[in-house]
Amino acid sequence: FKKCGGINSLPLNTLTIGQTYKIRVFTEDIDADDFASFKIAISTNTLAVNDECSNAILVPTSTILDLNVIEASVKGASQSSEQNNCEPEADDDIWYAFVATETRHSINFNWTSNYPFFVSFSVYSGDCDNLTEVYCSDVGVNTINDLVIGQTYKIRFWTSSSTPSNTTYNLIITNQDEPLVANTTQFTPQELVSDILINDPC
Repeated sequence: FKKCGGINSLPLNTLTIGQTYKIRVFTEDIDADDFASFKIAISTNTLAVNDECSNAILVPTSTILDLNVIEASVKGASQSSEQNNCEPEADDDIWYAFVATETRHSINFNWTSNYPFFVSFSVYSGDCDNLTEVYCSDVGVNTINDLVIGQTYKIRFWTSSSTPSNTTYNLIITNQDEPLVANTTQFTPQELVSDILINDPC
C-alpha cells in the first residue's frame, strides 16, 4: 500500500484494521539544507451512512412543479470496492438509488458551499453484487437516456479532488420529456404554422 500527497491532509480509505503503517514526511525542495517543523495528527471520521452500495439512499424523482431535493455530502466517505471505469478515481464515493419513472432523467448535483469541488458520478443497473455501468459523468449534471421504467438504478457520486471535502450538494433527479418531433405524414410544416399555431382557437 502506498499513497502520496502534497497537501496538508490526506484521506486513507482502504486501510486494513490491525496493520501497522509508516508515514514519511519530507520537504519538496531539493536543497538538503531545507528544514521544516510540523505537527502530525491521525483522526478517524465516522463513515457516511450511504458509504457503500448496499446502503444507497433512495431518492424520489421530481417534476418541475414538485422538486424533491436531497442534501448530499462526501464527508466520511471511503472508497468502495465495486469496479469503476470513470475518471478520476472514486476515493470518496457515496451511493444513491432511484426508480426510473420515465425513459429519460436528469441527475443534478448543485453545490451549496462557498467553495465547490469538481464532481463525478456514475449510474449502474443491477444489484450491488452484479452492477452494470450505464453512464459516466465528470460534471455535476447530465441527462440519462434509455432507462427502463420501473427499474432501480444506483448512483455513485464522488469529488474529483484528493483533498477531503465537507462541501454539500443538492441532488435533484427530474423527469425529462421526450423531445418533440414533427410528423410530416400528418402535418406539413406550413400546416403546423397555419392550422395549429395561427388558426387554433386555443
